Amino acid sequence: MQKDQILKLAKGFRGRAKNCIRIARERVEK
Repeated sequence: MQKDQILKLAKGFRGRAKNCIRIARERVEK
């Protein structure tokens, strides 16, 4: 997945998921 896609999907998540690509990626993939 690309960063832009992940960040878009991670917008709804709380905490650092919006800013941190690693956390966002983990949350989106799960």
